[in-house]
Amino acid sequence: MQVKLYLAPTVSALSAFLRALPAGAKRLIFCEDRLTLEAERAVASRGAAFDTRVTTFARFIGGERRVLSKQGSVLAVGAILSRLAGQLRYFGTLSCAAALYETIAQLRAALVTPEMLEAAQQEADTLLCEKLADIALVYRAYLDFLAEGYVDESGVLSLLPDAVRSAQLAGTEVWFVGFSSFTRQAAEGIRAAIAAAGSVSALLIGGEEALYAGEAAADFTRCCRRAGHTVQIVPLPSGLIPEAEALRRSLFDPVYPQPLATDRVRLFAAADEEDEMRFIAAAVRAEAARGVRYGEMSLFLPDLSAYAVPLSRAFSEYHIPYYADVRKSAFEHPLSSFVLGWSSLLAGGFEPSDTDAFFGKPLFRRSPPRGGSVPRLPAALCQLPRRRQTPRQRPRRSGRGSGSQGAVRGAARTPSLPV
Repeated sequence: MQVKLYLAPTVSALSAFLRALPAGAKRLIFCEDRLTLEAERAVASRGAAFDTRVTTFARFIGGERRVLSKQGSVLAVGAILSRLAGQLRYFGTLSCAAALYETIAQLRAALVTPEMLEAAQQEADTLLCEKLADIALVYRAYLDFLAEGYVDESGVLSLLPDAVRSAQLAGTEVWFVGFSSFTRQAAEGIRAAIAAAGSVSALLIGGEEALYAGEAAADFTRCCRRAGHTVQIVPLPSGLIPEAEALRRSLFDPVYPQPLATDRVRLFAAADEEDEMRFIAAAVRAEAARGVRYGEMSLFLPDLSAYAVPLSRAFSEYHIPYYADVRKSAFEHPLSSFVLGWSSLLAGGFEPSDTDAFFGKPLFRRSPPRGGSVPRLPAALCQLPRRRQTPRQRPRRSGRGSGSQGAVRGAARTPSLPV
């Protein structure tokens, strides 16, 4: 079998290639989770797409398994570290849980076992030997934990070859789209697809060696050749306008062998970051007024963290919706604030059942219809959870009833309730 490897220089070129695939053939498209929506849109844009399935490795395997997320695996490793703290020399603190799980996940993806780590200790110096002993000990305990009926991300991937063989892919075109790299476990799935499917192809981001690392293309080519098949590499055009193509080619080597005359590239000397962001915000609004969608515009900054405050201020003033690829602490997530507030109520003495009942009110489940008025909330919906009373506590009385009833009236009169 001759396997074709298409190299798209940009994501837009990749999507354009998927949109141009002819209808009528039965296809199975594997891609990374971050690319599934883009691939599904490209496939659906050509009309009926019942002959094509877009999926990830994990979704394709499916089954009723207790699959651990990455965060769940980190928690499991943290519990193992706490239990084995007395036997570990270097990795006995909970702060090592995330890094240790990443190490274990990479070892599993490379098919390295705890026994192999123990065998490697014989050729290592004292420091490395003790670290390998710690990793092997935690690694084996983690595998014992998974043996109780759990499957983590690496374990799901190890099931891929058997799932591909049993999927009855004869006459199906199997595509591997947009992967940045392939682990050894994924490579086993590629070899299984080559043996079971009607044809196998790959559509990856890549191109000139000076611009692209080409790790995924090299992994895919190596895997196919080891299976005894030849690979035909087909480069795709970028489809970019000349100005954008010139920028793409000069990203890592800012030299223009052929100067390009254009009026689409503008230079602006700003006084500071605030001035710079306001100029950009005005330009974005001008483009939007000409019919360009906000989602079709991109802004590249040298240091996103340094521009975070000016960017937020300027775009808020100009009412521009945007997404910034900035990592935030989990404590800033609304769900974290909700859980912390719920826990503080319990710590303050409220009954768990009453707290759950309060959060289960329609006040927290339903939102007013768009364009409609906010309905007046009856006092029953604003009833606060009851605080546990000790034998020495007595409800205070007021002229209008108990203290809790007074709090309910105050909450009902408040325009917005803090949650």
